[in-house]
Amino acid sequence: MTDITLLMRVVEDDDTQALYEITDIYLEQIEEWIKPYKKEAKDDLEDFTQECALVISEHILTKAFLEKNDRINIIKTGAMQDLEAIYEELSYDLKEMCKNAIEELKRQSDSSKKTFEKMAAMVNVINEGAQRFKEEFYMEPTPDQLASYIGVTQDDIIEAMEASGYTITGIDFDLPEKI
Repeated sequence: MTDITLLMRVVEDDDTQALYEITDIYLEQIEEWIKPYKKEAKDDLEDFTQECALVISEHILTKAFLEKNDRINIIKTGAMQDLEAIYEELSYDLKEMCKNAIEELKRQSDSSKKTFEKMAAMVNVINEGAQRFKEEFYMEPTPDQLASYIGVTQDDIIEAMEASGYTITGIDFDLPEKI
């Protein structure tokens, strides 16, 4: 059975099995579509594949692909050439959706890495500041004292401590209980 016949079965017969078959056809193409990202992806390749699979499955199984450019009527009344054009458009659309999903994942990953790096740097500054304070004043600083000493807010210190799993040492204080 041709891929175009599957489109016709979806529109004319509301054939759920045809939707799954179309989805499977495109899921098989994911590996080819993510090839450009393999070198840079490394650890994220599985995430890229999964995200593409989700995007493709949702777009096809919800029949969202039929909403574009009056595709339902074209499939019902169009010539074979029109059906082939729709199938090519669908392929292009899904590939672009996959590409956009990967780019969004990359942005989110980059943002998470930057946030982690920033927080790790803050933890280091706090640890070093607490050590210097202790050496200078012969006591462990309170969060307020440390904040003033290193030029950050007490909230910055609390946030860094919570984010680091309380691995900051040399500070004399207990974190407030969370509400």
